[in-house]
Amino acid sequence: MLGMEKAEMYNIVLMTVVWLSAMVLTVWDFIVLQSLSYRFGAISLIGLVCFTVGVAIRLAARRTLRGRFAHRLTKAEGHTLVKYGVYSYVRHPAYLGSNFLDSGIALLLNSLLGFLLMQLLVPLLLYRIRIEERILMKEFGDEYSEYVRTTKKLIPFVY
Repeated sequence: MLGMEKAEMYNIVLMTVVWLSAMVLTVWDFIVLQSLSYRFGAISLIGLVCFTVGVAIRLAARRTLRGRFAHRLTKAEGHTLVKYGVYSYVRHPAYLGSNFLDSGIALLLNSLLGFLLMQLLVPLLLYRIRIEERILMKEFGDEYSEYVRTTKKLIPFVY
């Protein structure tokens, strides 16, 4: 198995490639395929709601973490396990928010192709969560085990 740092880097690169591809495809679909036929309808409204909810969740997660938020999976000296705010509902709210936000953009622009490609990020996010949870388990031990037992991973009350 790859070392944690290498696995994390590969995951970040792959997630970036998939995300950029999905965004380019969404914009291309919107500009080229839909050209002047775009209408703001039910799908666009759902997309706008998803985008707005995603931004709100992501911002709440970052605000709750304050200076502890980082794109790289690290634990600085003196950090404590955050279990309050949006982290009391799910263990990975920033990832939940990102998925809503990214999917919302594609739906807002009525791009089924972009939406489907965005869903390829889900298994990559789940892999990243697995890496992150190993690190957190190592750093926080029983405290994190209890948090895992009492708090859903990604979807409140479900998963």
